[in-house]
Order: sequence, then structure tokens, then C-alpha cells
Amino acid sequence: MRKSLVFFFMFFCSVLQAQYSRLNSLNFTQFSIRQKENENEINKLIASEFNSHPDLGIYPFDTQKKNRMIELVDRRTVFSRYFVEKGSGGNRFMIQNSYSPINYFDENGWLREINYRLSPTEKPDIFVSDQQRSPLTIDLGKREVEILFQGKKLKLAKDIRLIHIDDNGIENEIGQSDWSNRTVGDDGIKFHNFYPNVDLVFAVSESKIEMDFILKQRLNLIGGNLVMRQQFEMSDDLRINSEIIGHGTNHIVDGKNNICFTIENCYAYSNGNSDLPLAVNSGFNSQGEFNVFTPVSWLNSASTIYPVVIDPVVTAADSLLAASIMGTRYSAVCWTNSCDYFLNVPIPANTTITDITGKFRFFAFGACMGDDGGFSIENAGCLFPPGSPPVMTCPAAINFSCGYDSTSMPELLACLPAPSCSAQVLNFVLHFYRCNVDPDPNCTGNCVRANTNWVMYVSGTTLENAFFTPSMQVCGGTSVDLVVVPQNGVPPYTFVWNTSSSTNDTLRVTPNVTTIYNVTVTDGCGTTFTAADTITVEPNTNPGFTISPITACINTPINLSGNGSSAVTDYDWVVPGSNAAGGVINDNQNPTVQYSLPGNYSVTLRYFNSNCLYFDSTIAITITSQSVPDVSIVNSVAGPFCQGDTLHFDATPVNGGTAPTYDWIVDGVLLQSGAVDTFSTSVLNNGSVVQVVLHSNSSCVSSPTDTASTFIALNSSVVPSVTISPDTAVCPGSAVTYTATEINGGTTPTFQWYVNGSAIPGATTATFATVLNAGDSLITVQMNSALRCVTTSTAIDTSINVQLQNSVPALNLNSDASASLCTGDTIHFTGSSVYGGNSPLFQWYVNGIASGTASSDSTFDFVVGAGTDSVSVLLTSSLPCIITNTAAGYDIIQGLISLMPDVTISTNPPVVCEGNTTSFIAQPQYGGVNPTFEWYVNGQSSGSGSIFTPLPLATADSVSVEMTSSVPCAIQPQVSSYFLVNNFPSPIADFIYSNPAEGAFLNQVSFLNTSIDASSWVWYFRSDSDTTFVRDPVHQFPAQGTYEVTLLVQNNLGCIDSITYNVIVEDPIAVFLPRAFSPNGDNINESFAPIGASLSEYEFRIFNRWGEVIFIGNEKKPWTGNVRDTATPAPEGVYVYHLEAKGLDLEEKKVNGRVTLIR
Repeated sequence: MRKSLVFFFMFFCSVLQAQYSRLNSLNFTQFSIRQKENENEINKLIASEFNSHPDLGIYPFDTQKKNRMIELVDRRTVFSRYFVEKGSGGNRFMIQNSYSPINYFDENGWLREINYRLSPTEKPDIFVSDQQRSPLTIDLGKREVEILFQGKKLKLAKDIRLIHIDDNGIENEIGQSDWSNRTVGDDGIKFHNFYPNVDLVFAVSESKIEMDFILKQRLNLIGGNLVMRQQFEMSDDLRINSEIIGHGTNHIVDGKNNICFTIENCYAYSNGNSDLPLAVNSGFNSQGEFNVFTPVSWLNSASTIYPVVIDPVVTAADSLLAASIMGTRYSAVCWTNSCDYFLNVPIPANTTITDITGKFRFFAFGACMGDDGGFSIENAGCLFPPGSPPVMTCPAAINFSCGYDSTSMPELLACLPAPSCSAQVLNFVLHFYRCNVDPDPNCTGNCVRANTNWVMYVSGTTLENAFFTPSMQVCGGTSVDLVVVPQNGVPPYTFVWNTSSSTNDTLRVTPNVTTIYNVTVTDGCGTTFTAADTITVEPNTNPGFTISPITACINTPINLSGNGSSAVTDYDWVVPGSNAAGGVINDNQNPTVQYSLPGNYSVTLRYFNSNCLYFDSTIAITITSQSVPDVSIVNSVAGPFCQGDTLHFDATPVNGGTAPTYDWIVDGVLLQSGAVDTFSTSVLNNGSVVQVVLHSNSSCVSSPTDTASTFIALNSSVVPSVTISPDTAVCPGSAVTYTATEINGGTTPTFQWYVNGSAIPGATTATFATVLNAGDSLITVQMNSALRCVTTSTAIDTSINVQLQNSVPALNLNSDASASLCTGDTIHFTGSSVYGGNSPLFQWYVNGIASGTASSDSTFDFVVGAGTDSVSVLLTSSLPCIITNTAAGYDIIQGLISLMPDVTISTNPPVVCEGNTTSFIAQPQYGGVNPTFEWYVNGQSSGSGSIFTPLPLATADSVSVEMTSSVPCAIQPQVSSYFLVNNFPSPIADFIYSNPAEGAFLNQVSFLNTSIDASSWVWYFRSDSDTTFVRDPVHQFPAQGTYEVTLLVQNNLGCIDSITYNVIVEDPIAVFLPRAFSPNGDNINESFAPIGASLSEYEFRIFNRWGEVIFIGNEKKPWTGNVRDTATPAPEGVYVYHLEAKGLDLEEKKVNGRVTLIR
């Protein structure tokens, strides 16, 4: 369901952070031109009476898929539009549905697109935004803006200017305004340097206009307020219901007290990324001028970032904010409570939904940041966006606009209803959240509100042909698969072919003549489409061909001859493996080919008949290889060969034919010729070459002869020898392995080992292992060479052994470590060996873990860590004859942690206010037992000790402290810290009072707190020692006279200020109004009316919390708690009254106040 609309204007005033960037993105330079689409396609799809619609063929400016779709204007509603894809015949559609109106009825009854963009008129100084329900006119000739709403006119921006009001109340305009230097575009008008370094912008949107002053740099102002002032002019039946200046809400109402305009609270924002808003006062004065007061102290503050934007906004109730999406609901647990808005989108019958997109943005202001607001979109239980929690919010805590534009929402597709033959409705829900300190449980726009319309786009299509096999040309006898692919609509689909009883989506056909095929597809709702194509058939003929010869040798020409007498261009050949490029010959009736490799091959004639290609039967041919003669030579006697040996050679032919012959040649001399394939000789030298030449009598060979050669190597006699290793001294009882190294022993020499001249049985290899005992001093080996060409077959070597004394190695570990070790110190260790030999090895360990590998380095450097570590070393001796070859030593290291002292400065109180004394406190870290502190102000030594309290300091003064730590193992004993004084501004206390105040009786006075930059306050009334913490109190004095009243204020930073005035209590018209009454039938306090002995006549009005007048009374008509003059009781709550009275002396008095109704 859609909420009812409340029509009234809302007037927003704020200085928006990030507004400057937003304004720069608006179009203030040119007007958009929209072209009409081709109306022929549109006219075929809409009712004829809409052919003259003024928006026909014009695509709405704020709608997606431009250039792809066209709108059917006859299907518009106030909240929706219907589009179809170009060229789809209406099958593909998109529905745009909005929570707020996107179309409106013009004076001729047409539903027109709401298009708020500014456009020129025939008069160069007048621009209008008139294609909407509340049209806007900007008249630069009259220098005013006019808004027309339900016949009521509001003119504003008249005599708009910036005025400086100093602390003495003296007013001065900040410069001469310049209306001439302007640019105009779709989004409004920009006056460049309207004042020096100040721009003025009029920005339009739906039923809304912004008037922005952009202060590009600080102005040369001192004290007081910068006031944005403009004149409001309104219809006679409109009036301002309050002229109070403050940070509050005022209304403009009509003659029936209906609120037509609301002027909301005003705030000021600098252009910083995270600045908090400043509440500023605003309101109407008695001349009907609206003023916005921005304190100069804030504008001059170093924390205010420029450009600063001041932008009152006038908004119609039929716009987004006032008319539809009322706001958000507070969530104590973020994203749990929401204000829900419902949007129902009707879907046509017989369709499939293909896509869902949407658009919605919100804006955070005042006490809220962007990440305080959030929303999600729901469809039948499916949520967008995805995630946990599924909430769209701002990525950062700034005052800015967040949301999405034309974003696809695939998550919502999962909960779509199945396609149906009946029309359906998609029910979307917008969950709008607020997560901040504002605990209001109602749906309000206090600080998070909608910034754009909520729009959903639903795209779909009816049954359509996704694919059908295209028309083609084939040869007779060729089979073709015809395939149709339907999509969308409502499955299942049925298929009817014109040439077959098949009900499948695929039909295989083999036409012999040209045939037209069509298929009719029907979906589950009876929607159909018919697709057709034509298969054109060519006749088939082929003349054939011959080959000569059919069998041939490789590289022999073969003649191909095509039959018939057609043009040569009709003959193409496929001859794979031939010398034809790519195995293809085109446009040749009688070609010649060759083959370079033996094998069986196929030859195919492609004979063209018109557009059709047919193949003759394949003819196979055989190609015989062209053989290559080959001969190899081998020696039938195994080598190696010595001088004088007789060698025998055999020749082995390949492709030698039936009667090959051989020529045998030694070193170039022919020694034998004929059919004998063997040859023997003993007349050879070392390096001789023996050759055989084969003469083949085989046919189809590449060459009749082939030659093979072999190189003869003859060995000279050599002298064999053998040596024993090791040939060194050994230890008694040592196990020793001896190795015999032979020279000229051949590949398989044999050995025999001897000890003290006795052969050792089984010791016949090149190595010999034994344990030597006392007296075993002679080791001998005999080697028998396996070579044929040697001078002697045996060789002998003998080793004499010397026995040494056994010993035990030892190790001493020394270091340069001191008594106290700090983390990071380096200790140098040295290992001294006893019986280590000439090349001992040292393996160092830290905490039992090896550090590197064993080496000859006897030194080791260790960096002390935090805690206890052990360093050890293992010595490996290089001496022979030792009982054990290793010795070890170790040391234990206890390290103290190396600490880095630090010092920071804190202040008491934490906030430094202008003119106040501050104590600076040194906060040491790792300072030890007795740290010392030295304080400096602006570099000058000024004190010592951990606490330093100087005289009040000025902003930008520097305070530093230098600490000397007493902790051992300090990395840096002396450290310092620096503090830059930044005195925070104190609030400015001030107040005014009225005599008498609202609801006053006799000596009551009403006080209005006008303090600047104050967040809390306390009033002190010296006459009766009374105090109150109410912002704007009402106080009863004991009698007329002069009384001292003091106001003490404090700001959010903890800085304070106070002001004391002497208040004069005079004797006005004596009037009293009750603060509460209870019309519950007990005859006590049953009605509400003013009381006063000097009253002669009066009239009072009662307003509810929304500013609506619910009762008008006078001296004859008190309020009994009912709505207007009906019997309907007003609910319990607080109501506002406005009293206009006359005394007996005809003196007039106006009183405003509040009264509580209790049932």
C-alpha cells in the first residue's frame, strides 16, 4: 500500500559539508537538447488517441537504458512508465515504478514526465522549471524566485544579500553585489563573484530550489555575525506564525492555519571531511525578512575549512522528502528497526522476468553521519545488497549522499514467482534504518532522510525466437539439421513443422529439391511465433578421370587426366603427399604430379557444377621408393691390435642387387677387386685406413656405388707399473685400507697382496684392508696386466709403515664477556686446542643448535639476547693415533633486555582553554627507579620534576620535557617529548529576557539563552539563591525591582564563560496561563484559558506538535481539550498556545507558551 501524501512546503537551511564538490558537479553552463525517437515504431504499439501526446518519442531524462528502449506513453500512470526495446515488436519490456510520483497531469489532462530541469524562455532574464507539479520561476529582472503551489505563491530571494552585524549591532553589506557575471544550465544559475570571493548559486530540483552562498575564502570580518538576509513575499492568505530568532522551527500557514511552509533548524558546516555541524540561529524579523546568523568567530576559526557553503533550501510538500518517504527509525542495535515502504510492480501475463534494477539515495546531516543511515530492498524474502548485515550504507562517517543508481539486483531474482499465464505483482519493500544517538522511535527525517526518489526497474520478455537455422544452399543428397531455440514466455514449448510430424525442436532433412521449411512454436500460455527458412538444392554430376602410370617410382612424373570437356576452371584436384602446393591443384584438367616418398596414395577430382561441389571415387596409386645402396665394414678379429697382427674384414651390402662387386683399398691403394666380400692382411701400420667400395646392380637406386671405411689402431708395447697408498705412518692396532693404483694394467688387471712377504689368501683386488699389529711393517702388492702389448706382464710395489704414539685432545674456551650483559652486546669467544693437530675443526653451538658448519675458525661472535643462552664448541682433532678425536667446552650467558626509554606529555585539565593555567605531566616509560626531568618553554629551560605548571600559555607556544632514564641497558638514556599549545576557544555567554514572559503572572520573567558555542548552562538568581539548568527558564521574582541574574555556560570542550545582567521587573498586563489542565470530568482544572484582572478581551490559538491549529478560543470560549469545535478529544501531550490580549487601558500583549493536556 502507498502512504497518503501531505502537501506543504519545507524550507531547509544548512551549510553542507561536501556541498562545494557537489555544486561543482552540477550543470550551470548549458541546456540539454533531447531528440525525438522514430515515431513510426511507437505509433504501431500505442493507442491512436495518444499519437499527439506531447512527450511522444521523448525518452525521460532520469530513466535508465536510454537509446535501447522507447516509452509507450499510453501506459503511463502517476507512479509508473512502460518501455519496450527497439525492434523487439513489444516482446521485450521494462517497467519503471516509483514510490513517489514521476508523472503529473498538465492543464490538458496529459500525464507528463516530471522534468525539473531549468529551461530558458522567450525573455532572456526569465528561466523556468515548470514541467512539474509545483513550478518554479527565476526572474533575474526582478531578482526573485517564485514557487507556485496549489494556487499560493511564495516569492523569495528578493534583495538577497550578505550582511555583517558587528558586536555593537552595526550592519554593513559585505560588498557590492554583481548580478551580471552568470552562467545558466540544466541544474540552475551560478553568479560568479556575486561578492568578491563569494559566489551565489540557484540550484533547482523537483519542487525544490537551493540558494547557495559559497564563501571561497575567509572574509575580513571581526566579531558579531555574518547574516544571510532575503525578503519573503507571499499570498495574502499566508502569514508567518512566529518571529522568534533562534535555533528552532518556524512555520508559514494559510488562513485556515494549515502549514504551507516549514523553516527547519539551521546548521553550519565547514568543508572538512569530519567536522561536526554548528547549530546556527535563523528566523524572520518584523519586516518579513528571513535571516540566517553564522558567527564570525566560527568563520574565522582555524578549524573551519574553506570553501564554506550557506544554502537555504525551499522544498515543496509534493516533493520526495515531504510527500512520501517520511524518514528512518532509530535502531538501538544497528540495522534491526526500520521504517518500511512498500512498492508493488504489476507484471504482464505470459512473460519471464530477466532483470531487476533500482535507484535510491539518502542524505545524512546535522547530528548524523553517512554511516548512521542504511537501507535494504526486499522481494519475497530475498534481500539486496548481499552481505551480513545486508544493508547499503555510506563507506565513511561523513555528511554526504549515499545509495545506488540503476544498480542490478540479482539477489532479488532468486525469489521471483515462476512465469505465469496470468498477470502478477512483485511486492518490493524498502527498509530504511537509522543507527545513531537520536533515540526517536518514530519514522522521522531528523538527520537521515531520502535524497532521491525510490525507483524500481523490472525487465522481461514474452515468448521470442532466440535462434533458427538460417537459409542455406546445399548439394543434392546433403542432410541438414534445422534447429529452433525459443526463450522466455512461459514453458513448456511445443513445436509444429510444416513438412514433418516431428514435435522436437530439431528436424533433420535431406531435400532433393529446393524446399521451404517453417516451424510454429507455442508456449504454455498459447503465445506463438513462426520461423521459416529456405534450403536451396543444386543438382549433382561428375565426369571422372584417369591416372598414368598407376604404379611408379618416387620422383617419377604421373599424368592425371580429367574426363569431359568443361572449362578448366571446373577441375580441381586433391593430391595429398604430392609435389603440388598444399596437396591441391586448381583450374587444371590434365596436371602432372610427382611423389618423393613411397607408399599408397589417393587422388581425388573435385568437379564444380555451378555452386555445388561433388567428389569422384578415389583412385589409389602405388609409389615405389628409390633405394639407396649402402655397405658397412667390420673386422672379424677382436682387438686391441699389436704390430704384425693379421686382421680379417667383412663387407655387408644393402640394396646391392643380385650380383654386387667390391673394391678393397688400403691407404689409397687397390689391393683386391671382384665379387669377394672379405679381405685379410698383416701389412698394416698404426693409423692405416681400410676401404671397401660397393658396386650395386639394383634398379631404382639413387647411386650405383657406396663406400665404407675403418681406421686401424695398432698398439706399441708398454711397461706396466703399480703403487700403494697410503704410504704413511699408522697407529698400533689401526685398521688400514691400502689401494693399488696401476698404470698400463688394462681393463681387468689382477692383484696379489703380501704382508711381511707372505701372500694373503683372497687379497686379489685393487684394495686391501687389514689391522696392523706390532711388527707388521712391510706391505707388498703384485699386479698382473691385462694388456696384450706389454714388455712384461707383472709389476710390484712395497710400503714400509711407521707406528705412532696414541694421544687425547683437549679444549679451552675463553671470552671477553663482562659481568653485566645487555641485549645486543657482542661477546667474542676463542677456542684453544691441545692435541688438535695441524688442521683441527671447530663446530660452534648456540643453545645446542649448530651455528654454521665445522671449520678451522677457532673464534665465534655471539650477540646477547633477552634471557639465558649457552654457547659451546666441539673440537675435532686432525692428529692420528688419538684415543678420541673430539673435545668440547661451553659457557652460559645471562642477557638483560635492552630497553628504549620514552616519555609523553599529558595535561590537567585535558583541554587547554584560553587564559587558563594548565599542568603538564611527564609520563615516563622505562625511566628506571630515579628518572630526572627538565622542562622547556619555547626552548628555554623553565623547570624540573615530573609535573610542570607554568603561567597561562598562548596558542603555538611549545612545551617540551627531557627525561634522563636510570634503567640499565637503555638504548638511549635521554629522550624528549614535545607539546604544541592549542588554546581552545571559550564559549560566549549571553541572554535576553522579556517582561512579562510567556504565561507570566505578575512578576514572572522569561529568559532566552543566546550564548554562542555553549553545550550546557546554569542560571543563578541572586534574589532567592535559586539555580536552574534549563536552557530558557521562566523565573518568578518576589516583587518588582532590579535583580542580578548570572548565566554560566560551558562548551563541549570543557571551556566556560559567564555573564551577569541586572534584570528590571516591571508591571505589564497581569495575565496568567496554566501550565497544565486535566479535562477528565472531575470538575478540577477542566478547561484552559488566560486569567488576569486587567484583561478586557483576548483570543488564543492551540497548535499540535506538527504546527496545525486545533482550537481557537476567546474570553467567552475556553479550551476543554477537544479538537476544534467537535466532540473528538485531543490526545494527551504538550501543546503550543499563542495569546493576543488587551488590557483595560487597551494596551496590547502577545504571549506564546506551552500547556500540557492530562487525561
